[in-house]
Amino acid sequence: MTETATGHFLRDLGCSHLLTAPDRALLALPAGPHLAGPAGAPVGLAVLATAVDIVTSDPAMATCPADWMATRALSLHATGHATGHEAGLAAVGQLVVDARLVRAGSSGVVVSAEVYADPGLDVALTAVAAVLDTTAPPAVATALVDFARITRDAAPTMADYTPAAWIGQVRRVEGGAVGPGTVYERMEPQQLAPGVVVCAASPYVTNAIGTVTGGAQAALAELAATSLVPHAVAADLQRRRRGAARCRRRPAVDAGDGDAAQPRLTRTRSSRRPAISQRPSCRR
Repeated sequence: MTETATGHFLRDLGCSHLLTAPDRALLALPAGPHLAGPAGAPVGLAVLATAVDIVTSDPAMATCPADWMATRALSLHATGHATGHEAGLAAVGQLVVDARLVRAGSSGVVVSAEVYADPGLDVALTAVAAVLDTTAPPAVATALVDFARITRDAAPTMADYTPAAWIGQVRRVEGGAVGPGTVYERMEPQQLAPGVVVCAASPYVTNAIGTVTGGAQAALAELAATSLVPHAVAADLQRRRRGAARCRRRPAVDAGDGDAAQPRLTRTRSSRRPAISQRPSCRR
C-alpha cells in the first residue's frame, strides 16, 4: 500500500514499515539530504526519534487494536550516530529500525527499538528480518518507547489505521521531495535567541488529533540545543509527556568536551504566536 505525501513532517521522511508479527515491526528510512540534521549530521537525531516513534506504535496498536496510542515517554541513545560514525550513516542507502514489543499492560505498552545503518541491510524490507536474525550489525541507536492506551475516539479521522490487519504488508509513504531544504527547514523554525527556537503549529507539524507531532517537537529541541553548543551533534534524547498539553524533551548534545545542552519544551497560549518554544538549561 502506498500513501502519497502532502507536505508533512512525517510523510516527508518517505519511510516504509512492515509488521512481521503482532509483536515486531520493521521500518526502512531512505537516506537523503532532506534528513540532514543541525551541525552537519547526515541524519538528524529528531529524524531517528521520529522513525522510532512511527514503527514502535505498530506493535503497540497491533497488540491492543481497540485502543489508540499516545507516546508517553521516549528514550533514544544514538550510540554510533554521535560517536564518529557519521560517515557510515551517509554511505548507506537506508536506515533500518527493528521494533519489538516488551510489555503490554492495562494502561500502557512498552516497545524497544534498535536502529541500524549498514550496507548489508540495503535490501527489500521483507528480507531485512532474515538478515537481522542471522548476522545483525551493531546498532547505531537504541530506544525504548512507552505508550499510553487511550480511546480511539481521540483520533476520529484515523479509524482505518489498523496495524493488526497489516501483518505481512509493506506500507510505503511516498515523500522526501516535498519542498526545498531539510525537514527541519520545512518546519520554518525561528531562533529568537540562543536556546530559544519557535515554530507555528501549522499543518506541516500537527497530527491527527491536532497536536504537534513528537518528531517536530524533537526537531525543535534539537535545534535549540545545538544553537547553544555550536558545531556539536545531538547524541541522546529523552521525552516525557505530562498531561495533554505539556511535554518535556531533553536531548543531550555532545560537543566532545563534556558540554551538554538540555532544552525544555513549552507551549505558548496565544493562537497568534508560535505554538512551541524551547527554553533550555545548560550544564558542562
